[in-house]
Amino acid sequence: MEGSEIMSQTSETTEENKKDILKDFQTSFFTMSRLASFPWTFLENDLESNKSSELISDILKQTCLHSLCQNFPPSVRYRRLFLSELIRR
Repeated sequence: MEGSEIMSQTSETTEENKKDILKDFQTSFFTMSRLASFPWTFLENDLESNKSSELISDILKQTCLHSLCQNFPPSVRYRRLFLSELIRR
């Protein structure tokens, strides 16, 4: 395998992993799971390796800014705790 092929596969794996993590955040958020059960370590690792806040923006779009949250929002207290934890990380 050439270096470009390995980079391409790594990039694809990372994108798939990111999609899975976003889905985990969304599912956990709308089921109002314990905040400790969220995949925070992936977020922290991504922020350390990539200074962009794109992942945080994507998480917000999949949770608090999602149309489901407008129609069927989790409790205000839960949303506040979630956002506080997201900011803290």
